[in-house]
Amino acid sequence: MIKSAFRQLLILVFLPIFLFACGIDVYYYLPQLSEGNITTELNTFATIVLPSLSEDYARGYSIYYRVYISDFPIDTITTQSEMNSINPLLTSDWNALSQFTNPINYSQLPTSNTFRNRNYHEMQLENESINNLLAGGITFNLSFPPIIGERPTLIIPGRIDTATQEEFSRNLFRNSGDGNNNGINFDPKPDRYFFYSTELVNETNHTLGINNDIALRNTGVSGHAYVSMYIVAVGSNPTNFSQIYSKPTHIGVFKLPDVN
Repeated sequence: MIKSAFRQLLILVFLPIFLFACGIDVYYYLPQLSEGNITTELNTFATIVLPSLSEDYARGYSIYYRVYISDFPIDTITTQSEMNSINPLLTSDWNALSQFTNPINYSQLPTSNTFRNRNYHEMQLENESINNLLAGGITFNLSFPPIIGERPTLIIPGRIDTATQEEFSRNLFRNSGDGNNNGINFDPKPDRYFFYSTELVNETNHTLGINNDIALRNTGVSGHAYVSMYIVAVGSNPTNFSQIYSKPTHIGVFKLPDVN
């Protein structure tokens, strides 16, 4: 009986040492942006409220996009049937990413491959680092004006641009295609602005690495273009420095203005 008690004592002493020595896996988590923080108006405007990120390993927020060529004009996209009418690839991507956007499905967390596998790329801005702007604790707008030749912009209401003394606004830019974002190198043509143009359609060739952020219609039809966007909190694992992501939230589908 004394030997049994002694063995139990050894187990109790050894167990915490073993656990300490082996360590316990730490999972670094970033909160998903609530859908309630996003308000859209038709397919031309969105208001997004970004809360501050308290995690010291958080970098801020990123917006991922893919452009879909279509022959279907529509002002509001609310159903999968309407997405499919725009471009079947939009429905396919939506369904594939829905397992990650679902706030109660914790078995599916995004990795660096999540957006790469669907040819989604990080949106950028002209003459401004979007990562510096979207650090959290701000409200901003995405504007896709239904006016020929007017560039889509990111606006921060209430902030004054010191250079112009006007409301802060930056033109939205397609990804540079340098591969730093998700490892996909491509050449964005005819330029990086979010416009629909015949050149955008005619020059897209994924085999040649041109416009990998553009999804053509299999039928070859065109006439319009839409962009689908997701927002995700991004950080760096302090243990192995790998990129970590929150669950993404779908911002909406917006119609690109015609270039001319």
